Amino acid sequence: MSRHSLNARFFCVTGRIILALGAGILFSCASTPAPSGDSPAKKSSPSYEVALNDNCPQNTYALTAELALEATISGYKGTTSLLFSVPPEDEQVMAAQEFHSFCRSIAEAIEKGTGRTVSLSFNTSPDSSGEEFKFSTAKEIKASLQVMAQGNITELYAVYDY
Repeated sequence: MSRHSLNARFFCVTGRIILALGAGILFSCASTPAPSGDSPAKKSSPSYEVALNDNCPQNTYALTAELALEATISGYKGTTSLLFSVPPEDEQVMAAQEFHSFCRSIAEAIEKGTGRTVSLSFNTSPDSSGEEFKFSTAKEIKASLQVMAQGNITELYAVYDY
């Protein structure tokens, strides 16, 4: 090999080593957390968990709708576990709204199949004998979740009256 070729190869290898070291140092700096005195203290709010149950009625129309939900939504089994803080964050409210839409789908299937209007409500008891909560709008959901946290309520059921 010529001297020029050896020099070129040496600088190429040396350049790669320096580049790799530089990338390692940058990665190390990027993954090192800032000292606690440099960032503002973040308040941690307590988390609460509630099981939102679709409480699907045992009729063909409702069960078919629930089966369709299970087929199209990965992991759906009729209960949505919601972990939330007080006050609930927007993502948590959106998850509760999604649960409401699942229940609304079941109610609509019952309406189409039976020809009867379905009243959808949400209660701490599956037979509607407990405390009722509003879950139709984001504002209602936020208020309901706060009350549920204060009362240490861990289960909520959809109730379909028709």
